[in-house]
Amino acid sequence: MASIGPIIIAICVLASIGSIIYAYLRISKRTKQSSKAVFGTDNFYQISDSMRKELSGKPKQVLARTAELLPKITDNYGDFGCDEARGNASTIISVFLHAWSEGIKEINDATMFRINEQLKDNLATDKNDKVKRLFKDIKVHQTEIIGYTDNSNESVIKFQSSIEYITYLLNSEGAHISGSDTYKYQTKYDIEMVHDKTDKDLPFWYYRNIKEHNLG
Repeated sequence: MASIGPIIIAICVLASIGSIIYAYLRISKRTKQSSKAVFGTDNFYQISDSMRKELSGKPKQVLARTAELLPKITDNYGDFGCDEARGNASTIISVFLHAWSEGIKEINDATMFRINEQLKDNLATDKNDKVKRLFKDIKVHQTEIIGYTDNSNESVIKFQSSIEYITYLLNSEGAHISGSDTYKYQTKYDIEMVHDKTDKDLPFWYYRNIKEHNLG
């Protein structure tokens, strides 16, 4: 009788394993059925590719406060041209990204002296990290005013742009290490347009602080 115990234990273990395998197969089958119903395929590599294509085609929404803030701006700056300012902000972000991609350290525009400082810092960081960052097919979908502050020292108008581009990173040998040279990346960028009231030698309006918006 003493030999029956191990046999019973072995049978119980095998039964448990069989139950686990059966449950796994049922779950796997249901998952594939659900995936096929939603994505048209049960191949997870194809699903991942499909999701990336879908997401790459959806522009990010900007925090549009233009209508709300424009009257406050024109109260202080009656000749402020909103459409022109939004167009300039869009162009400067695009030019900045292109210059960064091409390794251009300075953009010949007096209103972009702060942007040039930022550009040099970015290129120096990439050089130190032994990488090259590329931006291609840059397209701005929309640019809006998202903030306005005014004090005794300066007035700051903050813009936000919805942007798409192809971006990827190369190492010092030119090998691809991150990003995609196929899929478009959708994101948002912020930029500030500044009037410095304390320094009359500066351009009346200049630009600073181009930053990719935290998409969190």
